[in-house]
Amino acid sequence: MTGSTGPFSVFEDALFEALPFPALIHERDCIVRMNAAARRTLEIDESEALAGRPIRDFVHADAREAGERRREMLHSMGQRFRELPVKLVTATGREIRLNVTALPFAFDSQPYALVVAIPDGVPDVATGHNETSLPNDRAAAGICSVAVDALPLPVMCVARRAVTYLNPATCDLLGYSDASEMQGMAALDSLHPDSRAAMEERVEIMERDPRPVAGVPLKALTRDHGAIRFRCTAFHFTHEGESVFAFAVTHLDD
Repeated sequence: MTGSTGPFSVFEDALFEALPFPALIHERDCIVRMNAAARRTLEIDESEALAGRPIRDFVHADAREAGERRREMLHSMGQRFRELPVKLVTATGREIRLNVTALPFAFDSQPYALVVAIPDGVPDVATGHNETSLPNDRAAAGICSVAVDALPLPVMCVARRAVTYLNPATCDLLGYSDASEMQGMAALDSLHPDSRAAMEERVEIMERDPRPVAGVPLKALTRDHGAIRFRCTAFHFTHEGESVFAFAVTHLDD
């Protein structure tokens, strides 16, 4: 399945936190969760509590009215926004500008929104997973599990050389109807032979230096044995003492 329940929700909490680009989950007007990259971008101290804090605290005064209108459209109308320019203010008072993608989702029958700022923009991946709500039994999975599944770009995780997680956008990119078809697959088997050595080299580099690396070129195999070339950001995080290597597709090559 494309999400996880029970103890696996802790994994997706760790994945959300480790995403190499700013990511924010919010209710209509308040922050629910912000990952480490978002905190760094907004110059927020790691010790500062954010849950329940008004979003407008980080929106430039000139942009607050427009921001409120967009949040109303997100939560009440299910409107999505792609690569929208926004003007923000950091915790230190510095003005910054980002392009963000915002999309609504439901968790435990309540409306939320996921906002991400992906430096290279959102890749054009045809997706059949456009639902803005999920069954109520997904409430047990945790809100980060639902949010990671809703990410508008493909993300895949590898641990112990096997595929451990892929979101619906990855399933759509590679032609799988469900993530269970790939979970447990040897990671190298998901790649074209031309890319397998590069993958092994990238994993070895990340074991020594866990900093994210953008623009990594790879070629993956689709379910029907076709090939797709793309560039991704490779990043690393630890879950329950185990190294996890993750790849977020940021650009599809012709």
